[in-house]
Amino acid sequence: MKTINNKNELKTALWYVGIVLLVSNLFQIVIVKLGGSFSSGTYELSDLQNNLLFVCMFIPAIILGIFKLTNKIQKKSLGMWPIRPLYCLLSFGIMLLFVLVTFLALLPFSEFSSIIVESGKLRLNGFSMIIAQPNSLPVFIVNILISMLFASIISVFRGWGEEIGWRGYVAPIFEKHFGEARGTILLSVLWAIFHAVANLAGYNFNGSTPWFSAFILMPLNCIALGAILAWLRKASGSVWPAAMGHASINVMGLFIDTLLPKISPNIFYLIMCAIQVAISIFFFFLLTKPKKPTKVV
Repeated sequence: MKTINNKNELKTALWYVGIVLLVSNLFQIVIVKLGGSFSSGTYELSDLQNNLLFVCMFIPAIILGIFKLTNKIQKKSLGMWPIRPLYCLLSFGIMLLFVLVTFLALLPFSEFSSIIVESGKLRLNGFSMIIAQPNSLPVFIVNILISMLFASIISVFRGWGEEIGWRGYVAPIFEKHFGEARGTILLSVLWAIFHAVANLAGYNFNGSTPWFSAFILMPLNCIALGAILAWLRKASGSVWPAAMGHASINVMGLFIDTLLPKISPNIFYLIMCAIQVAISIFFFFLLTKPKKPTKVV
C-alpha cells in the first residue's frame, strides 16, 4: 500500500508540473503576442506586460490550489508554517553574498557606470533608495543594504507564488524519489522551462541569443539557485525562506543587469552561470549531507 501511495504521489506531482509548465508558457505566449517592446534581444516591457508577468509568477500557486481543492494532493505540510524569520534573514544574506561574488567576478568582463560621485558623495543611479542620495561611503553601503532588504520583504509574496509549488510541494517529493541532488537538478531544469517562452522572447540575459538563454543559461542559473532554495526549504522545514531567497535574487539581480558586457553576451552570461554553479556545489553538499543519528539515552 505504501509503495502504491508513493507512486501516486510522484505521478500527481509530475501531472502538476506538466500542467504548470503548459499553462505558464501559454500565458507567456499571450504576453509576447501583445507585441511592442517585448522582443528578441531586449526585455523592455510595457506596463501591461509587466503586470501580466507578475500574474504569471502565481500560476504554480493557483494550480496547486486547484489540485488541493480537487483532492489531487493529500493533506500534508507545504511548509507554510512555521515562517522561520531567522532563516528568512539568512536567505537574504546568502543571496547577498551570492550576487556580490558573481558581481565582483564579472567586473573584469564588463563596465559598471551606475555609481556616480557627486561632491565626494556617492549616488546609485537608476535605483530607488530608502535614504535620499547622494551619501557618504558608510551611509551609501547601509542605504543599499536596507533598501534591498526592504524591497525583498515587500516582494516575498511574489516569490511565494512560485516557491509554494516548486519548493513547497514538488521538491520534497522529487528528493524522496530521485535523491536530493538529482531531484533538485531535475526540478531546476523544469523550473527553467517554466520561463522558456519569456527567455525565447529575450526577457532574461539581455543581449544573449534567445535559444541560448532559454536552453543553456536559464537551466544553469536555475540549478545554481535551485540548490540554495532547496537547502533553505529542507533546513528550515518552511517554504518562506525559499520565497525570501527568490524575492531577494530578483531584487539583487538588478545589479548584475546594470553591467555592460565587454565581450559577447553569450560568453559573459555563461561565465556568470559557471560562477553561480560553482558556488552552488557547497549547497549541494549541505543538501546531500546525511544527518547525524540522534543518540538514544
